[in-house]
Amino acid sequence: MVRVRDREMVMKKLNDLVKDGSNQLVVISDFDFTLTRFFDENKERCLSSHAVLDHLLFAMHPEMEEEVSWSAAHENYIISGIHRDDIDRFVMDAKIELRHGASGLLQLLANASIPLLLFSAGVGNVIDVFLRHQLGSIPNNVHIISNMLLFNEKGIASSCSEPLIHVFCKDSSVIPKDAQFFDNVTHRKNVLLLGDSLGDLHMDIGIAHAGTVLKIGFLNNKVNIIYLSLAYKYSG
Repeated sequence: MVRVRDREMVMKKLNDLVKDGSNQLVVISDFDFTLTRFFDENKERCLSSHAVLDHLLFAMHPEMEEEVSWSAAHENYIISGIHRDDIDRFVMDAKIELRHGASGLLQLLANASIPLLLFSAGVGNVIDVFLRHQLGSIPNNVHIISNMLLFNEKGIASSCSEPLIHVFCKDSSVIPKDAQFFDNVTHRKNVLLLGDSLGDLHMDIGIAHAGTVLKIGFLNNKVNIIYLSLAYKYSG
């Protein structure tokens, strides 16, 4: 089901995006529960990228606390000695699935060379491994902007990327200034933004655009207050 608050405005934006062409478009998307499913076919809750790594962590060290802050969780990943291969193995068995139509969207964007910025406050290593399993490889147009575990020569997690990305700073301020793809993004004036929370609304901050911005929100829980908030903040 698709709900549109202002159909006329949305149609105008869609027409403008088509008219300006693919070379003027950048897609900015959240990952967890936006490109991936919130519930599977059996109505069971799927996992976020953070939850996948947490399940691995608690399997290795069941004595650790389950409710910790972002920074404490990352410290636990380092202390526990997670190996790169452990992540690959756990992602293979984890309940994480692409949303219906997401694979086709990724292929469409890749074929048209439209940049896709995947912002996530989760764990980028999980996203990377998951997409490689799903797609065979990461398309050149896809750029994962997330918290990354860094590994030593033995493949053991030894540190985390900085700055720490959380739900309140998912925007261009966390993109490395020397990122090779940044110039290819900033000259594009139109933005298609996909998210599932109010925090995702501002992922386009800092991306220079003077054109059309269409924001699409995914409602994963049928809670009236959430719907009302999303409906009036996202486009249309």
